[in-house]
Formats: sequence, structure tokens, C-alpha cells
Amino acid sequence: MLDLPAIKELCEAVLDGPWESQPHQELAAAGNFFTRWDIITQQKRLVVKGIYGSDDAEFIATARTLVPQLVEALDEAQGQMKQVQKAARDYRLIANTPASRKFADEIDRILKET
Repeated sequence: MLDLPAIKELCEAVLDGPWESQPHQELAAAGNFFTRWDIITQQKRLVVKGIYGSDDAEFIATARTLVPQLVEALDEAQGQMKQVQKAARDYRLIANTPASRKFADEIDRILKET
């Protein structure tokens, strides 16, 4: 199980987003130029310098926005699962018939698989 509060703390501790990747040219020892990418904030503060791959740089920059969104969505989904589990328990107690018990058992089985 993921430690969502710890992940939220990490997200809150870093520089505000969104971040962006920005290419810049560097001169190699052999005299030719090559491109590296930096990750910067909207306020032009440097976060990471000298990433070699544009895909890697874009992933790091995008993760600053996506990780908090994913944590929020997962937290919400876990809360909804708890509500469904409670509803299944309540249903089993209220509608105490073989069919209702079978239905509640099926809900429990599905929830345990997720």
C-alpha cells in the first residue's frame, strides 16, 4: 500500500509547479555542440540541470504536476472503496436473505481483488 500522506509531503516540499523542460546547447570537448535540458519553474528557478534526454526531461517536468493529481485521485478512490465496503456490510445486515448475502459476498470479493 502506498503511503499517500508521505507522497503528499514530498510534493508539497518541492518548488511550486508546473515545471518545464528547456533545452540549451553546450560545447563538447571535441568542439561540437550537444543539447542538454534543464527543468525550471514558471518563475525561472532551476530545479534540475543537464539532463541528456528530452523524453527524460519532459517526464520529470510533467511529474511535478501529475504526481499530486494521481495522489489526489487515488486518495479519493480509496475513500469511495471504504464507502462501498460499509454499504455492503450494512446491506448484509439489513437485507438478511440468501440473495442479499450472496450479493454482499460478491462485493467483498471484488473489493479484495482491487
